[in-house]
Amino acid sequence: MIPYFPLTGTKAKPRICIATTAISLTDLQHQCKSVLPETEALLELRYDFFSHAASASHLLQTLHIVHNELPHTPILFTLRTQTDGGAYPQSPTAYAQLIKVAIHSGLINYIDIEYNQPQSIRNVLITEAQKKHVPILMSLHAMQQTPSLETLLTYFAAMKKHGAAIAKIACMPHTPADVLTMLYAVKQIKEIYPHYPIIGISMGKLGRITRLYGSAITFTTVSSARTAPGQFSLPTLKARLSALYKI
Repeated sequence: MIPYFPLTGTKAKPRICIATTAISLTDLQHQCKSVLPETEALLELRYDFFSHAASASHLLQTLHIVHNELPHTPILFTLRTQTDGGAYPQSPTAYAQLIKVAIHSGLINYIDIEYNQPQSIRNVLITEAQKKHVPILMSLHAMQQTPSLETLLTYFAAMKKHGAAIAKIACMPHTPADVLTMLYAVKQIKEIYPHYPIIGISMGKLGRITRLYGSAITFTTVSSARTAPGQFSLPTLKARLSALYKI
């Protein structure tokens, strides 16, 4: 296992996570070189964008490239399925096989496991990650709506119960009240579990405040593409975080 890196930011300011959008290994190398100056950031390898080439051997080749280009940058491995707003189209079984390869690679610091996966598969992946001492970022994406406050709190608590080192919920808001619901859910769960890192995102332009405030991590990219609606560009995100937290 490569050395441990803290995943989250300070108590108030979220840590920047730069997600890859590359669909070729050459493009991935270029994106990694752009990330290199961002010494305080972590990298999310979005392997679902390689769905056209996905295999165990290709995954390991990809991880070696990232590790060689960014040996001191913590790596979060994500295989985002289409159900959760990503690009990976295959079955839960195929998803699980690739996640296991990443867990056992020794080349990642954190693994994203989707809460929406079938319980039997999710439990196997959690066990595999815990055996290899790979901390879990458990994620859930509601691409059409924002659940109720009670539902969000239930999800956050369930993720902790199932072994998440950090929990992430991203929802689509339709009103300002939806954004406030997410912010309040994050506040409430932090009061219940003060040492439990939380990511609560309201997607789209309406929810952009949640990308600056409240969460342990905030996501961006170094390319013109975005991995979720409402993400700021890296320069804009850095400028706004700097302005917000300079006091």
